[in-house]
Amino acid sequence: METVEVARDVLTNFIMKMNEWEMRCYPLLSADDSENIKVVLKDELDEIFNKFCTVKERKQGRQTSLSCSEPPEYSPSEEVLSSEINKNKAVFVTQQHTGFKNKYRYTLHLKNDEWRIDKKEWLDDDNGIEKWKQCYL
Repeated sequence: METVEVARDVLTNFIMKMNEWEMRCYPLLSADDSENIKVVLKDELDEIFNKFCTVKERKQGRQTSLSCSEPPEYSPSEEVLSSEINKNKAVFVTQQHTGFKNKYRYTLHLKNDEWRIDKKEWLDDDNGIEKWKQCYL
């Protein structure tokens, strides 16, 4: 399998796992946002991040807020529009076909022969001026 395909598989598997987590999380948190539920959901989320994402402290974002939505932000229908690999870095641009229909840019790093997702950005089209902005994983 080519390097770009391996990195792409990591991304698509992450998106699938996050979709499953959001689909499970949203109704649970809507019905009961107790600490017990939050602990279970955070553990599940940490498991996904530990498998697919770079290891670093993320002070803000989904692991802190446990944010999820309906429809889910992550969707199996998210389409990869382009990919680029330069040595140990891969960048994928995707198109969301649900919700806000955003374009996202994911950056992955190859470390210890493993592709890991490092960051996610969304394309803001402010008055016709396109700019990539930070989006929390």
